[in-house]
Amino acid sequence: MTPFDPIALLAMLQAFYPVVGPAALARARRERPDYFAGGELVGSSGDKLRLLDGRIFDLIFDVLGPNTRWQAIEVGAGPGAPDVDDPFALEAGPLVPIDLSAWPDTPAPPVFTPLVAGAIQELGASGTILDDASSTIAAHSSPAAFEDAFGRTIEPAATQLAAEGYALDQADPSDVLVQTAAQSSAIDAEAGVYDEPPPAVIDPGPPLPKPPIEVPTLPDTP
Repeated sequence: MTPFDPIALLAMLQAFYPVVGPAALARARRERPDYFAGGELVGSSGDKLRLLDGRIFDLIFDVLGPNTRWQAIEVGAGPGAPDVDDPFALEAGPLVPIDLSAWPDTPAPPVFTPLVAGAIQELGASGTILDDASSTIAAHSSPAAFEDAFGRTIEPAATQLAAEGYALDQADPSDVLVQTAAQSSAIDAEAGVYDEPPPAVIDPGPPLPKPPIEVPTLPDTP
């Protein structure tokens, strides 16, 4: 079997499969299996290659994003891969993970219930006042008053409106039409050319009284 060469695989994908995606990767593995060295495609999108020795290579960058491109980056070993000796394995240290089962589960203290109980206790005898207020609100929220007002105002008006509509439907305007036609004939009979009236004569009114004439008196002579 041909040894796996990630650089050769990347060059092949870029040269023959310009459209990047899981479908193109699966097609390349079918058409050119030697480049994959017997590995299988894994991952939620089928964008990773797991080799027989357990190594895993990510072959598509940003598989679900707008910047998708081919790559060949080793990302580690997946579950179920054969054991591979790690030349850089860490030695066991003095710290170990905490065993959470050793800690007893402490129920959370109640918060809301004491607040409500304290508030009710502070009210004291005002509970009766609250009950009376609730009864008053319930009494005034009854729709009986509204129904009574509707029965005294809106409902009779609706009935009266229907009766007036029926009366209008039954009205006969023929007598009004005959009278209007007669008036039109009378107006046409008096029609003629309009002459301008003569200018109005201004009444001077009664003559003004003349003032009395004073005759001078001569003095007496001896």
